[in-house]
Amino acid sequence: MVVRRERFLIGAILFLVLAGIAIPYLVGWRNAGENYVFTGFLLNPQDGNSYLAKMFQGWRGDIRFTLPYTAKRGEGAYLFLFYLILGRVARLIDTPLIAIFHLARVLSALIMYLCLYRFLVHTFAQLNVRIFAFILASIGSGLGWIALLFGGFTSDFWVAEAYPFLSAFSNPHFPLGLAILLVMFTFTQGRNSGLSRWLTVILSFLLAILLPFGVVLVLLILAGVVVWECFPRYSGIFRSVVFQRLTWIGLAGIPVLIYDIVVTNRDPLLKVWNSQNLTPSPPLWDLILSLSPVIFLAVVGVGAYYQSQERSIRLLITWGILGVLLLYIPLGLQRRFMLGLFIPVCALAAAGLGVIVKNRRRFALVAILITILVFPTSLVILLSTAQAIYTHNPQIYLSKEEADGLEWINFQTPADATILAAPETGLFIPAHTGRRVFYGHPYETVDAAQKKALVIRFFEGALTNAEESELLAKTDYVFVGPREELIGSLTPARNLELAYATQAVRIYQVIEP
Repeated sequence: MVVRRERFLIGAILFLVLAGIAIPYLVGWRNAGENYVFTGFLLNPQDGNSYLAKMFQGWRGDIRFTLPYTAKRGEGAYLFLFYLILGRVARLIDTPLIAIFHLARVLSALIMYLCLYRFLVHTFAQLNVRIFAFILASIGSGLGWIALLFGGFTSDFWVAEAYPFLSAFSNPHFPLGLAILLVMFTFTQGRNSGLSRWLTVILSFLLAILLPFGVVLVLLILAGVVVWECFPRYSGIFRSVVFQRLTWIGLAGIPVLIYDIVVTNRDPLLKVWNSQNLTPSPPLWDLILSLSPVIFLAVVGVGAYYQSQERSIRLLITWGILGVLLLYIPLGLQRRFMLGLFIPVCALAAAGLGVIVKNRRRFALVAILITILVFPTSLVILLSTAQAIYTHNPQIYLSKEEADGLEWINFQTPADATILAAPETGLFIPAHTGRRVFYGHPYETVDAAQKKALVIRFFEGALTNAEESELLAKTDYVFVGPREELIGSLTPARNLELAYATQAVRIYQVIEP
């Protein structure tokens, strides 16, 4: 009876969560009407469109990633293979890229939540503790909704990789990467066998492709567990199951990391992209608020269980503490260490509540109150997307004429054409046409700040004749639509020939002067 009740509860939570991450996108499509086209992204459309642009490269048959938002193609490298493969799948089964993206996202979310519960089952014997931990991690977030009342915007609204719900709402590679990470941690709690070793190797390799920083995080956490288990004499370290698992993970994952580092430093375009792609950590107060109130219960859980001999508890404590400490090492990418951080915090918080409140009914009551505190941020995110949908926010919608213009580019221009457009339009062009743009993304456009300023000056009509000629020499077409008109009214240069026109959109071909 208890098992059946537990499965029913977990199934109900899964159904609600999957509905929550899928229905808003369906509403977005349905609400487009006749005058708009939904681009398919509700949270962080900047990254979303870049993922779609990578899928377009795969759909086109590319096996090496090149920067889609940079006019120069470059040699490229075997990066972002997950999205290149998704693009190939879309072409193979003749399905729109965005449909494959969201199908992969929902399936990855389902896998992640199943792996999360399996991990918690292996960690906690107490039914109420693991169910509470699952609920917190599945739908919860921090107290960012309080900061929002005072004009603040904290990490729990936008650092998607840290929170399972936000990961599932954003893209497919975050939840799938978290699922792999959780499976690897679950394996670590068991015995070493030939099958588990090979699975560890495969999973480590896949994680390195999906989320390279995930491999770094796993290696550091497991190294911390090894030190903890073998301290103070470090005897038997080579016989440790965790050390052996650590070795296999390193053998499979580190070569991929080395390749990533080498190619991003050897290729001049990728090197600039990597230098622009900085992800600094949030301020400490932001982090605490974004993990509150569960972080305070987690501290209780650490204090109560730090002497535990259970490897699963040691892993949770190591993950939680290292996850916070690594955020503030002097690197430009340290925010990546927030990957899945909400999971150990929630698990330790549930354990901490179990220490404070022994009575089951009181435990359930306090758990409900805490859940009520951590859910509003997720609810605000959903409500904000609803507002964006019903106002046809231009960050997530194209006008019908803009979409028709992009379709013309897709069918009537060479595959290697470069388009000059406003910064906002430039974000959509590679995602919907596969064509390159002079500027379109703050990270994936090489020398982004300089080129963005140049594009704005072009549409303002502020460039000199020499500057304009130099800019047009690097492009093949100029897109002029509502977003460009907001910058300025373009007076076509002598070497611009009208190739496509509707009432709101004009596309000019650059001809030889």
